[in-house]
Amino acid sequence: MDRPLKIWQFLAGLMGMAVMFGTIIYNAGTMNAKNELRITTLENNFSEFKKDAKEQAVETSQKLDKIDNTLFDIKLMLQQKEDRKK
Repeated sequence: MDRPLKIWQFLAGLMGMAVMFGTIIYNAGTMNAKNELRITTLENNFSEFKKDAKEQAVETSQKLDKIDNTLFDIKLMLQQKEDRKK
């Protein structure tokens, strides 16, 4: 334990610490970039989903309006037919 520290041991330890800190910094940076890319992709997908949902709602309301008009026409025809019977 009283043996003095040799310079190559000190440099090896210093290099190991430098590699460790460099790896941590690199991984943190790439993780941040990946997360930003994921967030951007999700935001774009969500905006497309909202647009599609609005378009689908418009189409659905148009289809329901057509069905309502058809039902109203059928009701009128049935009333006219009933009125002729009287």
